[in-house]
Amino acid sequence: MGGSVALRLASALALLLLMTPSAAVGVEDTTEAACRLPLDVDVDGGGKSWRLATGVRASLISATHASSGADLSKVPIGIVRIKPGADRLAPLLSPMPRTMSPDRHFTNSRVVALTNADFFASLTPSRAVPAGTVVRSGQVLFWSGTRSPSLAVDESGVPRTVRIDVHARLQSGDDSMAVSSVNDPRTSEHVVSAFTDAWRAAVPLGTRTGVVLRDDRVVRVVTNGKPVKFAKGEAVVLVPKGRETPQVGSPAILSVVPTAKDGKAVVHATGHAGRVMRAGRINAPCSAYELIHRPRTTFAWNDEGVTWIIVAGTDVPDDAAGLRSGGATKWQMADLARRLGATWAVSMDGGGSSSLLIKTPRTLRRLDNSPDAWLRPLPVAWAVLASR
Repeated sequence: MGGSVALRLASALALLLLMTPSAAVGVEDTTEAACRLPLDVDVDGGGKSWRLATGVRASLISATHASSGADLSKVPIGIVRIKPGADRLAPLLSPMPRTMSPDRHFTNSRVVALTNADFFASLTPSRAVPAGTVVRSGQVLFWSGTRSPSLAVDESGVPRTVRIDVHARLQSGDDSMAVSSVNDPRTSEHVVSAFTDAWRAAVPLGTRTGVVLRDDRVVRVVTNGKPVKFAKGEAVVLVPKGRETPQVGSPAILSVVPTAKDGKAVVHATGHAGRVMRAGRINAPCSAYELIHRPRTTFAWNDEGVTWIIVAGTDVPDDAAGLRSGGATKWQMADLARRLGATWAVSMDGGGSSSLLIKTPRTLRRLDNSPDAWLRPLPVAWAVLASR
């Protein structure tokens, strides 16, 4: 019921914005004021708390909306606070292109908390690829061919927002060709694309030639149009019809290097859905649409290197179509991050994708929703890791 109220409010405001300019100004002012209503929450006391690992603590607090015209349901807020330290944040990829329920990543014994990452593009109901570039331990696991805004982590473990370029080439002797994407099956057949062993399915060949590499050497050349299967430790480069390809047995090196616009190292990275706070100033969007309360996931940090993962959940049941309403606005999430001590923040995917799970000594616990709430399978997640 609360979600439908918010939707009706947003729709009404959107229609009013189509009125005369003077009326629209008044509505914009009203929208701005409604957007900037903070959550009613005590960030310093109450709630439950768990020590997950050295320098990592999780907490669960409850918030409500201050406006009587908004969704008054309680908003569970899950928070993981991470003190500065190397190798504490890393993205975990599902066996692409299959998606995977985030809780299955806890088979990695170092994982103490998990949350969703960037948006993604569905290929089939059970297959998807990330929207932004994914880098883990300096290795590019996914790249669609575009320079994307990213949440990146350097050697110190401190997050930052930066645009990441990927320079990819296939070098064979004196011949070199630019590679336009990595592990993205949507790429046009008129460009060169590469698939590494992070991709766990046969690669559609189409009219292109498949060049299979292992140990910097060509081990197979496939031209029969059938999907190309390749083993762990191998890679396949798809070359457009009519272009010369290296022959079996010849040396060939696939080079894929991520570079950040700020010149700093990129150890780990995924895409993000937009910066909502910069140097302590909130710049989250405020519009009629943004008044809708939704589950939200926010990464925040300060200049001392402390990081917060903040996930606003909901106690509103999913509707008949499986849509999840209730939660917070992006502005409220940025405001909460600032009240916790952060000066920088980005929004990640939200809605049904938002999730925050922690590993306690006795069990896995979901902080943003009830334990039996549906958990969306995702292609990539961010993990909080215990120190080695």
